[in-house]
Order: sequence, then structure tokens, then C-alpha cells
Amino acid sequence: MKQFQLILLCIGFLSTQSQPKNPEPLIEPLGKKYVLIDRGITGFMYSIDGQWISSPMKIPARLNSRDKEGFKVKDNSLGTDNIKYLYMHRIKYGNTQLYVLYKFYTVGYYKYEATKKGWKEEIRAYYYVLDDEGIQSILNSPKEDVMLKIKIYDSGEIGHTKPSNVQKKALLQIRIKKEYDRQLIFHIDRSQPDGLVRFFFYSQHKVFKDTEGVIKPDFKISGRSLYAQQTLLQYMYYQLEAEELDNFLKLINPKFKDDEEEHVSNAGQN
Repeated sequence: MKQFQLILLCIGFLSTQSQPKNPEPLIEPLGKKYVLIDRGITGFMYSIDGQWISSPMKIPARLNSRDKEGFKVKDNSLGTDNIKYLYMHRIKYGNTQLYVLYKFYTVGYYKYEATKKGWKEEIRAYYYVLDDEGIQSILNSPKEDVMLKIKIYDSGEIGHTKPSNVQKKALLQIRIKKEYDRQLIFHIDRSQPDGLVRFFFYSQHKVFKDTEGVIKPDFKISGRSLYAQQTLLQYMYYQLEAEELDNFLKLINPKFKDDEEEHVSNAGQN
């Protein structure tokens, strides 16, 4: 009798093992609409001698503000961080609408590190997959310096890319995870005069706190990392017209008509 029960148990186990898994929903572009910012951003750094220094599209290296030669050194030429482009479009995951936010930046390195010879530069993009709730949390942030921790479904870096081919590359790399172990940290301050907004953002692991999406993830001041600290914008930030940032987040692009919109549910409503 026991042998018969064992045989039935084995047959049942093999039967369940042979059942095919349900396929994952496809990740597909949702329309052709995209938004791009490639100018108008200014980066600021609080220098060692207590001065604010700035540069178009990059946050300068943290040096003495009068150290003109120091800023020309290759290791400092790309700044503490930089933005080549901000870019965003929508994707469809099954019946769910998601957004892919990209920060393009330039990294530099020596081909021969020991002798500091053969300086090379490369444009990379770091992407964040987020939902409408995440976008709205940035759009509706209060008029004060806040640090938002935003749920994302995937993130990662893409090398040797540009806006014209990044969607194709990203769709091969993105893997949607409902419980992803990283988050988007978005510092934003809407209290600035003249319609300006200060911001800085990056990816950070929820447990181990390692930082990605910046060119110097180990950047510290007085031996302490600024990442995931409420005080970050007191030392470095990007500045942009608030209306331009908001239009970007709303995917407003006059090149595309509103009737191209496709109606899909927001994330989490499957």
C-alpha cells in the first residue's frame, strides 16, 4: 500500500513539474512620444573655501574656487557629476504603463592608469523604471528641500549610447521586478525664487546603500557620504527652470499630438 501511495505521489510531482510556466508580459514601447532636456541645466558645488561655483550641465569638482589649474586636470574636467541629457519615454508591461527615465552622463578614464596616459571619454546612460505614482510624487513635491524615496521596478547602466538608440538597448536589458531592491532617491527644492528648482537624483540599494547613476558614487565631504542625506542640496545640486522640469515629467513634447496617447492602467492595477 505504501509503495502504491509513493508511486502516486511521484506521478503527481512529475505532473506538476511538467506544467509550463506562464510567460512574463512583454515589455514594449508605448507610442513614439519622448521628452529630452539637453541644455539649460546648471550644476553648483560648495567649494572648499566656502564659495558656490557653477558650470553648465555639470557640478564642478570640489576644489578651492581659485584653483584654476586644478579644474583643468582630466580627473576633474567632467566634474563631480554631469548631465549630457535627461530623457524619458513610456513602456507597456502587459496592460501596465510605466516610465523609463534616463540620465546620460560622460565618464572619463585613462587607458594607462599607472602613467596617466590615454585619456578616454564615454557617454553612458543610467535608467530608472518607475510608475505614475513616482512621477506624481516629484511633480507634487512641497516648496521646500525634500528627499524623496521612490519605488522603481528596475534600473541599470547602458554604455556607449545616445538618445537615438537608447530605447532599443534598454528594452533588451530591462527586467520588471515588482519587489526591486533598489530605489530612486530624488532630492528636490521648489522653494527657489524666479521659478527655478534645485534637484539631484540617483539609485541606491535599500539595504546596502551603495549608490549608482552618478559618476562618483564614493564622493564624500569630511569623510562622509552625502548620498541619502537630507543635507545634500546644501553642498551640490543641479538647477533648472521648474516649468521645464515639470513639462519633462508630464511628457509634454509639442512634436507629438495628444491623440497619440494610448489608454493603459497605471502600475499595480493589473
